[in-house]
Amino acid sequence: MAFFLTRPCVQAQFQQRVGSFPVLSRQCVTMCYFHAHTEQASQLCVTRRTLCAQQEMEESLERWEPPCIPKLYEDEFVIAISKPGTLLVHDNKGASMEEKQRNAFAKNLVETQYTQGRRVNPVNRLDRAASGVMLFAKSSAAARAAQSSLSHPSCVKEYVVLARGCTPDFFVCDEPVKDENGISRSALTECEKVLDLPEARCSLLKVVIKTGRWHQIRKHLNHRAYHVVGDVKHGKGGTNRFFRENYKMQSGRIFLHAAHLSLLYPFPLVNLESESFQHTNKGLDNYEASLKSDLSVTSLSSSFPRELKKSIENAVPRTPTALWDADPNSGCQVLTIRATLPEDLQQVLYALPENLSKECLLSHGLIF
Repeated sequence: MAFFLTRPCVQAQFQQRVGSFPVLSRQCVTMCYFHAHTEQASQLCVTRRTLCAQQEMEESLERWEPPCIPKLYEDEFVIAISKPGTLLVHDNKGASMEEKQRNAFAKNLVETQYTQGRRVNPVNRLDRAASGVMLFAKSSAAARAAQSSLSHPSCVKEYVVLARGCTPDFFVCDEPVKDENGISRSALTECEKVLDLPEARCSLLKVVIKTGRWHQIRKHLNHRAYHVVGDVKHGKGGTNRFFRENYKMQSGRIFLHAAHLSLLYPFPLVNLESESFQHTNKGLDNYEASLKSDLSVTSLSSSFPRELKKSIENAVPRTPTALWDADPNSGCQVLTIRATLPEDLQQVLYALPENLSKECLLSHGLIF
């Protein structure tokens, strides 16, 4: 009202229009005049805010540089990366508009940086706030075979976790865990203490999960009151704030890192077009079928062709992030993919009162 009626030309027009009305009518006209102009002003402000937000988003898209995703292992069937913390695996309902416009998802970045646009499918899953080994398959058939291998008892999924409180040296959590639909599922988590950090009132754990339930580690440790540092949903807000303010813990980050993934590798490292693959494809089908059945692990050795084992040994060298070994029970090839502790989580450990050194982390295999 003040903006419009303080201008002389508007005041003269207003006095001219309402001067001949009765007093009550003048008040009504004044209110209508006021609301009409304030509505126009508010619409103008909303339009300006929208334009400014769009302009800022466009400028941020121009400034944004996609992060370089560390590659741990790749062949013609799968690719493994070390997912940074706070990065979503793929587009979902939790993604922001800015992330969708940038395609700032691990899946899209892998396709852009490593597979020249070839589509990949995530085999395992990691929360946005967590980091570590992520395995992607380059075809739907490879994804099915890898997921079958992940469900086998010989598969090992090991995580590094910073938990609140002084934990036992070794303990097992076997409480049922509810899935996304609220249905209770059996779950088994084994925890081993790596470092006792009494001054920081926390413990560094190596956690192995035997089942892959939704938020399994976070829920099991919450049940024992050993909350994961940085966990907003299942942790302690006071602990999270303290670590952010004093120990360089980043906002939106959780101290949960997928360090190792070991699985029976079900793919022959030969060309899909070649005769050798056509010849051995029947053995691969038997191998996948045996993974899904209730047969003992010793029955797998006969279903996995020997020539495929040799081709794997000859084609893939051992690297710090990808190690090959043989399963002691079946003799099948086992691929172990490792991801070193990321720099942001290392900084949290270095900032603790215990004054941990790089040599200490190296000696425990946390970095390499």
